[in-house]
Amino acid sequence: MTAYLKILFRSVKDSFSRFIAIMAIIALGVGFYSGLAVTTPSFLETGDKFLRDYKLYDFRLLSTIGFTEEDIEAISRLEGVVATEGAVSADAITFFEQGQEGHQEEVLHVARFHTMTEGVNELSIEFGRLPQNDNEVVVDGYMFDESIIGSKLVISADNREQDLEVFACREFTVVGTVYSPYYMNFQRGTTDVGGGSLGFYAYVLEDALDFEYFTEAYIYCAREEYIYSDEYDAFMESQADAYEEQILPILELRLDDTILDAREELDDALIEMEDARSEAAQELSDGQAELEDARLEIRDGQEQIDDGYDELADARNELADIGAQLDEAETRLEAGRAELDSEYASFVEQRETAILEIEANRQILDNNLNELATAEAELLASQTALIEGLQAQRQALSDLRAARQQAEENGAPLEQLTELDGQINTLRTEIYYNEQALQQINDNLANIPVNRQVLEESYARLDDGYAEIENAAALFEQMYAELEVNELALAEGRAQYEDGLSQIAEAEAELNEAEAELDEGRAEFWDGLLEFVEGQSTFASEMAQASQTIDYAIRSLQNIDRPELYVLGRDTNVGYVSLENDAQIVAGVAAVFPLFFFAIAALVCSTTMQRMVADERTQIGTMRAMGYTSFAIVMKYILYAGIATTTGSIIGFVVGVKIFPTIIWDVYRMMYGFAPVTVLDMPEVFVLSTSVALICALGVTLLSCLGILREMPAELVRPKAPIAGKRILLERITFLWTKLSFLHKVSARNVFRFKKRMFMMLIGIAGCTALVLTAFGIKDSISDVVGTQYDKILTYDIQFVFDDDVTKEEIEQTLEEATEETGTAITYAYAQQENVTHNGEDIIRDISLIVSNDENILQFIHPYMRDSGDITEFEWPGDGQIGISKKLADKNDLSVGDTIVIGYGDQGKSVEVEIGYIFDNYIFHYAVMNSATYERLFGEEYTPTTVLVQTSSEESAYDFASTVSRIGSLKSWSATSESRRSFQETMNQLNLVVYLVIGCAALLAFIVLFNLNNINITERVREIATLKVLGFNRRETASYVMRENIILVCMGFIVGIPLGLALHRFVIAKIEMDMVTFDVQIFAQSYIFALGMVLLFSLVVDFFMRGKIDRIHMAEALKSIE
Repeated sequence: MTAYLKILFRSVKDSFSRFIAIMAIIALGVGFYSGLAVTTPSFLETGDKFLRDYKLYDFRLLSTIGFTEEDIEAISRLEGVVATEGAVSADAITFFEQGQEGHQEEVLHVARFHTMTEGVNELSIEFGRLPQNDNEVVVDGYMFDESIIGSKLVISADNREQDLEVFACREFTVVGTVYSPYYMNFQRGTTDVGGGSLGFYAYVLEDALDFEYFTEAYIYCAREEYIYSDEYDAFMESQADAYEEQILPILELRLDDTILDAREELDDALIEMEDARSEAAQELSDGQAELEDARLEIRDGQEQIDDGYDELADARNELADIGAQLDEAETRLEAGRAELDSEYASFVEQRETAILEIEANRQILDNNLNELATAEAELLASQTALIEGLQAQRQALSDLRAARQQAEENGAPLEQLTELDGQINTLRTEIYYNEQALQQINDNLANIPVNRQVLEESYARLDDGYAEIENAAALFEQMYAELEVNELALAEGRAQYEDGLSQIAEAEAELNEAEAELDEGRAEFWDGLLEFVEGQSTFASEMAQASQTIDYAIRSLQNIDRPELYVLGRDTNVGYVSLENDAQIVAGVAAVFPLFFFAIAALVCSTTMQRMVADERTQIGTMRAMGYTSFAIVMKYILYAGIATTTGSIIGFVVGVKIFPTIIWDVYRMMYGFAPVTVLDMPEVFVLSTSVALICALGVTLLSCLGILREMPAELVRPKAPIAGKRILLERITFLWTKLSFLHKVSARNVFRFKKRMFMMLIGIAGCTALVLTAFGIKDSISDVVGTQYDKILTYDIQFVFDDDVTKEEIEQTLEEATEETGTAITYAYAQQENVTHNGEDIIRDISLIVSNDENILQFIHPYMRDSGDITEFEWPGDGQIGISKKLADKNDLSVGDTIVIGYGDQGKSVEVEIGYIFDNYIFHYAVMNSATYERLFGEEYTPTTVLVQTSSEESAYDFASTVSRIGSLKSWSATSESRRSFQETMNQLNLVVYLVIGCAALLAFIVLFNLNNINITERVREIATLKVLGFNRRETASYVMRENIILVCMGFIVGIPLGLALHRFVIAKIEMDMVTFDVQIFAQSYIFALGMVLLFSLVVDFFMRGKIDRIHMAEALKSIE
């Protein structure tokens, strides 16, 4: 056994380079396979651990009637529910008062605020702590670093009023940064607030948002199934239906209770309205009775005054009679006076005439007074009738207006609305004329006291006439002094007459005072009547409005929709779905690259072990002659290959699982930054890769040994006869063959004489070339993506989004002022940018929709379509069409002429539009359309508040943007240089993978070349020794061997080019990112670099092999055991 082990270790020592080659090629193959094989499970384990640790919901519930605390409590009692929480979210335009380092202060961001939940969707604290007060907040750890802590997150006043009402606090202190399982990747979604795109998320305490009910609810089941497993998918599918059946009755019961409560409230309202109607009707009735009593009192008072005037007239008549009697007495006294008869007679005649005239005038005055009273009564009656008519007309006008409003709300025809408008105008005209008539009546009533005063003055003038007659009588009485007795009687009569006049004057004063009081009562009556009419109208209006409100509420309850429930699983979460898709990309690469490495490793092991067995055929023959069994001989080589393979597998596994997952996760950190990668210990991968390596290595070793053991020991101890030479194809091309030198002819014959070696070299070099070319191709495909996107497609430097209420003239004025202040020359175009979505066949994708009718827009956005190397210039889509990026079309199998469904807004609205153009785009997903199409499909006005600006340099762009931000009304602004820098950093991270692949491919190529050259020299030792004996110097001997290697390398490179092209396209298809499109291409210099690398490795190997050639001893090599 000791001798056997010595033989084994001596074989290892004597062929240590061969042993190292086997170990290295196996380590490389196992490391590449193990690293990639562990990467995908490690990605998924990282996600699974994060989701379990922080309890991402299993189901997200949405309802058309929201959720209450009672609903959440009822849901938590369902079978399988570990935790249930209600939540509310609100979007708002925000800014930081104290900017983060590297961030401009008071730049507007649209943030989505979530209420924190316990037991589901918990937060991973990156820096700081969680909120403890209502005015504290934690923000998106993916977007902000530790320096943001302590800043003030302010809700901007630019928000809509209904958005501001949601927030109990308008200013929050940032106390930490967190990662949320709800947002696993970089996508934050869309919103109808601000520019339409969410900038980051934030979490606050429940009391920080003012809400009546939860807008969504989360269920966490704490399942043991692995995420993305078929078992978990089956659970989600079945349990979603079960929860919908169990939760929907809970919501329907609440709705029924709500409807019942509402109906009870409506019944109470109806009863209250009827009570109010009865009470108001009674009050109106009492008021009407009081007005009637007042009207009767005014009528009675007027009658009493009229009676007083009649009595006054009677008194005047009596006085007239007394005056007549005095005249008669005076006439009788003067009858005896002859000389005065004529005068007295004339006096009497004149007095009688005057009295008749006075009496006639008095009768006229009495008639006028009666007519005045009659007219006053008629005017009062007309006034009452007009007031009542106006009340009815105003009520009718109110009813017509209500009817027209109802008709307009119900979408009545224009003819009906026009007819109602005519009726309203006619009624308004009638009201106007009736109001004029009422005013005229009021004016006439106001003139009645004036006319009565005129009549009273006329009565006074009649009295004055009577007085003049009496004075004349007194003169006559004085003239008849002799008639003293009669004169005394006349004097007494005169005294009585004067007393009558005084009484009449006093009575007239009393009547005037009573009439004034009556006028005041009449005014109070009219005021009360007006108040009564207004109260009656107000009551009728309020009753009508209350009745309409109750009727509308009753109809609403009757037409209320039943609640709808949406049970959404994790498969609707963009981050959750994207992690699986992106992890499968690595799995796709892991399914291809290791095959190449294992195939080449198997090739190298086969060639190496065959050469080793062939080289030790003499030793094998000796061992057989010494009595060693075939099993013992085979085990020697099995152990040799097994040790090398096992050692290489261990080294490769340890290094591969350490390097590959870490580097690839660092590349994906731009999309998934929630946790460091959790590298799994996967012994099954080690067992599988080692088993495959052992099968390849031990299998070819076993076949080689069994093949040589078929020979007899006597044949084995003799060297194997060299392969006979044959004519090659090149010899048949005489004009070329004759021009070759002797050594070149020998080299050409040797290349094709050792066909097995030739094919091994071709396959090995072709495989290595394909790997190297693929690695360079990946680098070429990603290296110019950022430059092409921002130098050829999106050529603007700055994007400004102004407030919605800013006019185009104000925008132009702001840009002009900023241009004058900074001295920056600019060009710009107007557009409207909306963030929309497309529910694709695999995931929901965010799309940036650019709408414009600016004729200069193609100077700033000019995508193109590359078709078979030709570039088709882009044309802005026509009416009714949309242009979409090629990747969006490829991912959903869409082409020109198909239709695409675009979603927008938080309410799940969508539109369908025809695809008119598909264009190349490399970063994000874009779509374009004109303004007419946008307005028709989205039903919203085109408001081009987005301005795309080109400046002369990056520095001037930032100065210009800062100035515009300071003097203009902006929602936000962004510089393409920032996006360019961010994506370039991502591409640089992706280059790490490229360099890793290039390094592995280069190492593989070096090992293959070294091993095959080593075998080539080993199996041609006698030939090389013969050349030395023939006098070949060191350089000629090396060139003789190396010339063949160069030829084989070039032939293998040619064979490897199409293989590399195919592998490159396959790998690019597997490693693509949803947000980035790679430009599938391999630059000409990459072919040169690949060939140069292979040739360089060949030359390096040749350099090392020269030493081995120099160490070949001519005498020892040419010894024959025969």
